[in-house]
Amino acid sequence: MRALPLVALSAAFALAGCAFGPGGPFATVDGVVVAEYAVSADRVADGWAKLASDYQIQLTGARIGIVDVELRARSGGGGGGGGTFDPANPPPGYSLCHGGHCHREDGALIPYEEIQAELAGGAPSVTTMATFLVGAELDAIAADERSLTCDGSCELGLTTITEVRSDVNLVALQGLVRDSRATPRLAGEVSFVLSAASAVLRAATEIPADRSHPPHIDLRVRAEPKPDLFDALDWAALARSGDVIDFSLAENADALDEVVDTFSASALTVDVERTE
Repeated sequence: MRALPLVALSAAFALAGCAFGPGGPFATVDGVVVAEYAVSADRVADGWAKLASDYQIQLTGARIGIVDVELRARSGGGGGGGGTFDPANPPPGYSLCHGGHCHREDGALIPYEEIQAELAGGAPSVTTMATFLVGAELDAIAADERSLTCDGSCELGLTTITEVRSDVNLVALQGLVRDSRATPRLAGEVSFVLSAASAVLRAATEIPADRSHPPHIDLRVRAEPKPDLFDALDWAALARSGDVIDFSLAENADALDEVVDTFSASALTVDVERTE
């Protein structure tokens, strides 16, 4: 089931004595947040991870700074102006459309279909229903985890959580890359370092808080950097500081954006367990 560890997010909140009858909350939330580097079985190659480009990487360090985790509820908009979404000409508030998503002004990566829905029906409203503070740098190689701490109440009223969002203030990855082709584009094993100061992770979900479902919600939120972050890169073309491929170099800015965008769009996953 699970691939090699990536990043796992877990938070557990036990709220004893809550009344779930009339006048009480509709649900309470517990959970953990985990950072874990995972390599799926089809990508494993003698301790290395295969990339779509025939390069292979070996990650030796992966630190993710998790600021918080938010549970959000989205409701449909009203009365949009209509129109068809064109990634080459995004609507106001969006930019840099590629890979199935656009950058929104607040830093979130929004799928094309959501933008089209917004154009058709008006901007949806998003309400943060619960916020969990983390404020920790997690070691994804070690599958580090932290308990989530409520900022305010862990209780939910009548709602459906449709999105889990996490602010990240550090993505620091380092390792080795090599070429598996018979005629290699890189000579030997080359070190690389990558550091980004911010990212916004989002995962669509559907977690109802109502009288029809068990009221205790246990979340396991996982931030998972995967090898596919690097699938699109031409490693041989990246600039180096000495013998090290350094993503902080100006010449590598586009490659850094590609990795961070892919991380933001795909790294967050959420597991849910419910009990009475």
